[in-house]
Amino acid sequence: LMPRNAEETVNAVLKAVQSGRISRTRIDESVTRILSAKARVGLQHTRHVNLARLDRIMDSTESEARAQSVAARAITLVKNERALVPLAAPESACLTVLAESDSGSEGPHLIDEFKKRVPAMKTQLLDPGMPAQALDDALNALAGCAVNVAAVYSTRFDNTGAAWLRGDFPGFLTKMLAVKTPVIVLGIGIPYFARAFSGIGTYITTLSSAESSETAVVRALFGEIGMSGKLPVTIPGFAAAGTGIEVPAKGK
Repeated sequence: LMPRNAEETVNAVLKAVQSGRISRTRIDESVTRILSAKARVGLQHTRHVNLARLDRIMDSTESEARAQSVAARAITLVKNERALVPLAAPESACLTVLAESDSGSEGPHLIDEFKKRVPAMKTQLLDPGMPAQALDDALNALAGCAVNVAAVYSTRFDNTGAAWLRGDFPGFLTKMLAVKTPVIVLGIGIPYFARAFSGIGTYITTLSSAESSETAVVRALFGEIGMSGKLPVTIPGFAAAGTGIEVPAKGK
């Protein structure tokens, strides 16, 4: 998950092995998967990228389909306490996107995917630079929604190693979770921020913020594809590694 300090991360894994919390066999299995993946793409023979062919490869239909398949398999339903997933009545749901940057650059593709399915859905895109009053107004705007979907973008860590939300977003999400309207939280990117919110009863993580992951999580939420992902990491105090509720696609 791209640690900010690789040396500290390596030392932490080493201590975990020495203490017995992670077995040497588990490390060997992970390394074998990595080396096998490198071998499949021929990195033992050619390590350089052919820039002249890059556009043709990355823009190919095959590559897009492969990326979408990988993203779909990663979608993990961590909690589903009120059986809100997949959405039973999408037309009565509302979407609130909590972008990570002040420009609010994250979220437009996700909103487009929701709108493709429910054009009249109430959506709002918030950024962490918004003042508390504006966020309160955004929360009040959700009156009348049967289900609130909160898409939270989180790809950063603070110096304790925990994922974080900027600005007044922590207070906003806490208030949203405290109202009677049920909330589905989508973790777009790093899943750890959920540990700070005990009120989360329904949680889906994508483990990535790529557009393919945004598309996949919307498809899963609408029941177009099933969910079978498992958490590759533990979210302390929230969910253990290996957690993942399997849900079939609608009609299957």
